[in-house]
Amino acid sequence: MRYIISCPGNFAQPQGKFFKVEYMPSISTLFSAVAKTQQREAVSFRPVGMVELVRLVQSTQLVLPFNSQFSDRFLYLVDQARAERDLVCLDMSAFCGLSEYVVSDLVAEFQAGTALSFVQEQLTGQIFPVSSAYASLSLLEIFRLGDGGLLETGYGALRSNLLGLTFLDGSGRLVKGGGRVVKNVTGYDVTKLFVGNHYFGLPLSYFMRLFAKPQARRFFFGHTRSKQNQGRTLLDFASRALSSGIAFSALEVVSLGPEDNCALVMSFDGPSVYVDELGAKVLALSSQELSVQEAGHSEEAFFADYDSPWLDRLDLFCSLKLASQLIEALASFSLPFRYRPAHGRLTISLAGLLSRLSGKDGALELFASVEQLLGSLFQVFDKARAKGKALNEGIYSFDRFAFELRFSGLLIFSSDTDSYYCGRLREALDPRARFDIFGTVLRGG
Repeated sequence: MRYIISCPGNFAQPQGKFFKVEYMPSISTLFSAVAKTQQREAVSFRPVGMVELVRLVQSTQLVLPFNSQFSDRFLYLVDQARAERDLVCLDMSAFCGLSEYVVSDLVAEFQAGTALSFVQEQLTGQIFPVSSAYASLSLLEIFRLGDGGLLETGYGALRSNLLGLTFLDGSGRLVKGGGRVVKNVTGYDVTKLFVGNHYFGLPLSYFMRLFAKPQARRFFFGHTRSKQNQGRTLLDFASRALSSGIAFSALEVVSLGPEDNCALVMSFDGPSVYVDELGAKVLALSSQELSVQEAGHSEEAFFADYDSPWLDRLDLFCSLKLASQLIEALASFSLPFRYRPAHGRLTISLAGLLSRLSGKDGALELFASVEQLLGSLFQVFDKARAKGKALNEGIYSFDRFAFELRFSGLLIFSSDTDSYYCGRLREALDPRARFDIFGTVLRGG
């Protein structure tokens, strides 16, 4: 199979429009060459200080920050991908706690192993805007996951709220990136590169942007009155709601399983009077096709039910128009999904695929299933692209078949991150590829 990534221009032809075509090998064959090897045990360590941690990084060929969320199949996949290289799994739980907190500036620095629940407890009348469903995860896991949950719609993407960080590069050197203020323009902003991947180094601490704790928060649901074209109806409503000027703290189309209908999940944060006013406005948007009602859930129950972190997932990035077509194609796979219109991220849970697989060859079966899923979605994209050309419209403004494949929260394959500049930065920060677990396999080395 080949995947086509469309790009609207480049530095050589800034005024012209063309499509850059990249050919990629079948995902299911990327790991086939190493799938028959017997599994070996990786060495696990819980370093308790910087000296021990630096020595471990410098003396190991592969480094994997470990957490309890890793599935057996993922660890098996890691084991096969590392070939003959030594692997050390690092438990970073000893690197936890508050390092600096400036209440007046709405900024705080926490060590990477700190759990989100502890972070929120230490803040005075302020919050770090990540869903409470992620409370048990450490900051290292959350930033590596690259998703802050439902609240990203109103508070900005997770990467926008990371101001700076310190990390160990592949040589064990301590490196600082970013700054301690929101408006920081000094040097290159390498901090954003540490959100959503694990390629460049081992984060030790994060300097984060905070927000005032809202006085009130209310949740609403939008449900279609008919099961036909649910996705399109909900996305049309979401488009109108976003253009109406209503300030949502959360706005997502959610489907939790094969028996569950799609729903539009909404919430508002702020002073009680303001939240009541916004709630009345969104209730007034009800129509014959779609009804809106307030949720009866408590805040904790709501986030637990509708915003649990999907560690095994497929992320695609697309416009509202294309998302409605992709959602229709997903119906035959009966997989839970979420679409965040404000950011154009379509997230598909792969937990259902994992549950159907068993045995040692489950990893290969999984990749074959993922490839089948991607093939169906790509056909939708290719059809929309061809139709656009026939109408002389071209592709949508930012649509391309860009996707990321994640297991146990780690990015293992991306159609859109192996750029020249990312490659050069990897060479500078991690010349021995200590943090690139899957690099050898994906590059065919």
